[in-house]
Amino acid sequence: YYLTCLLSPTITHPKINMKRGISPPGSPAIALHKLSRSKSLTGSSTSDIESSGPATTPPPDDSSPLTSPHSSSSSSSSSSLSSSSSIHVPETVITLQGSPICYWELLPYEIRQRVLSYLPLTTAFHVCVAGRDFNELYWASCTSLNLIPFTKRITPKVLGQLYQRCPRIFKLSLGRVGDISPITPEGVQILAQFTELRNLTFIACHLSEESTRLLAKELTKLQFLNLTWCTALQDSALIPLASFPSLKQLSFQESKITDLGMEYISHCPHLLSLNLSFCDLISDAGIAHVCTRLVSLQSLNLSWCSEITDTTLQWIAHNLHSLRFLHLTGCRKISMDGKNYIRKHLPDCKVDSDSSYIPFKRTFNM
Repeated sequence: YYLTCLLSPTITHPKINMKRGISPPGSPAIALHKLSRSKSLTGSSTSDIESSGPATTPPPDDSSPLTSPHSSSSSSSSSSLSSSSSIHVPETVITLQGSPICYWELLPYEIRQRVLSYLPLTTAFHVCVAGRDFNELYWASCTSLNLIPFTKRITPKVLGQLYQRCPRIFKLSLGRVGDISPITPEGVQILAQFTELRNLTFIACHLSEESTRLLAKELTKLQFLNLTWCTALQDSALIPLASFPSLKQLSFQESKITDLGMEYISHCPHLLSLNLSFCDLISDAGIAHVCTRLVSLQSLNLSWCSEITDTTLQWIAHNLHSLRFLHLTGCRKISMDGKNYIRKHLPDCKVDSDSSYIPFKRTFNM
């Protein structure tokens, strides 16, 4: 619902219905205005600002108090504000029905854009309904979106609207709930237009070889690809991964890739981090492909890979000399001698092998 309203050309809300550029008292614009003022006035509090009303331009003498024509308690609040020597209050104050409105409107465009960039999606919705200016500013500053909570409403049409509003987004997360998924052939075609993406996450999605090939062709700046819980992922879908020119991090947590898929992954020339936790179909032969080709690997997560043995540790020790982090939690077939062998041959590598850790098991279907 939030996302639909944000993307809507007409800004409406059940409780707020206003014309463009007008913000009634108590609206999100007022709250944001008061917050920005409270941060900029050193030594003052939000309560001081709310009680003082709109201030006038301070006289040249910094020691003289600020005055307020609208508040009966202005003398008490003025004394607290006058203690700061760094106060600067703009001359122009826009008012509506006696209430202060828009110091926010007087802020430079870049500052307003930066403030809105820190808001999560649901909070941004409440701010954006205050006016089209807020809406446009938010999308212009938006560089990261987690759309997994809104999966049921993410259609290819919505993805197209997202591209029109924020084409330079660099981090995007998508998921699947039941049979509902934005990763359709049409959705992948639109997703390939986000050419500025650096970080892309698919949770429990179905990704075909054709889809991966298209993304590898268009997303040339992609550095991190997360395919967690993609249990329907076929090994053939991993063949185009080597075509990503900038790919440095891969995650296949709880996926059903096999040793054949590991051979395809080993052709990614710039890979530095690989997460294979809970991939229980991978054996020592699959890790051998990785160790012989990905010699620049710095982080390797093999937690709860039940088929991994001490043979894998020998491959790692003899080939991955740049490795700094190795996760072996839950690998029941690895002995203490194998762990000591790694520590001896790779002294700079931190080995995590807490066997007492009990993993979280999903109890829902995605």
